[in-house]
Amino acid sequence: MPFISITIPAYKNVASLKRLLDSIATQTFTDYEVIITDDTPDDSIHQFVKSYQHISNLKYYKNTTQLGTPENWNEGIRMASGTWIKIMHHDDWFCRNDTLQLLCNETKNNIDCIFFSYNNVYLNNLEKTEEVIASAKDVQDLLKIPWLLFASNKIGPPSVTMIRQSLMEVYDNQLKWRVDTEFYIRLIEKKYRFQYLSTSLVNVGIHENQVTQYTFLNHKVELEEGLYLLQKHGINPLQNIWVYDAWWRLFRNLSIRNMQEILIHAPGSWPIIIQKMVADISYIPIPVLKIGLFSKCCMAISYFRRRHLLYA
Repeated sequence: MPFISITIPAYKNVASLKRLLDSIATQTFTDYEVIITDDTPDDSIHQFVKSYQHISNLKYYKNTTQLGTPENWNEGIRMASGTWIKIMHHDDWFCRNDTLQLLCNETKNNIDCIFFSYNNVYLNNLEKTEEVIASAKDVQDLLKIPWLLFASNKIGPPSVTMIRQSLMEVYDNQLKWRVDTEFYIRLIEKKYRFQYLSTSLVNVGIHENQVTQYTFLNHKVELEEGLYLLQKHGINPLQNIWVYDAWWRLFRNLSIRNMQEILIHAPGSWPIIIQKMVADISYIPIPVLKIGLFSKCCMAISYFRRRHLLYA
């Protein structure tokens, strides 16, 4: 049994996969397996893996039907036999050769989940990078109120996490845009033990073809997933004003003015609190909503007017 299972949900893009595998091959820690689950319609990934000899304990699985995001992530998790699971999207790669060793060292601290800072690398301009680090306050706040992740994903993409295989947790395949944040929220709500490292260990490749790029501000995706999350987790998270604000900003950014516009994209039974929030937004002129401070003030007024509905 390897200590770490590195799972790679592959889809086309041999060059990115090679970059990731090369970064694995240089790791000083070697007690791992690499599992590639391939969703590519052709055999380009398969042919590349067959000819690639730099990685020991490399296992390749071709999905018989295309699974899509995030079920292809889950397929790798199901195939993993390691004590820990380190998912790596093929756009991302280790930025230092002791990444796995540093993560292994942290596992001695009686924890269940690790997440860490990372570098965003813009693949259309490799000179443009930015380090993403969560502050100590961010981490403390998330562990107390995990639904703050709905407002802002302070953890990051799945490639910047590692979890115990024994948790048997998988990503909700009904989601695409909120899939990683919903996963983290569940982990925190179940009181698993977290450790955060402020050292950047992974480069995250950013490009326009990623799922997160074409689902952001997509009315159908965002509203359908919003309704699904309300049905799955209930309205209690909106008791926190910053979670309420996240929903307010969602409707504002989508230029929603009434419930009819929502129902076009996501028909269903929306909670009264959401209906009242949208009604409050509809009374505010759009130019005012575009001014951050005024929008925040309007949101706060709406929250204190409507919060009794959250405790009914």
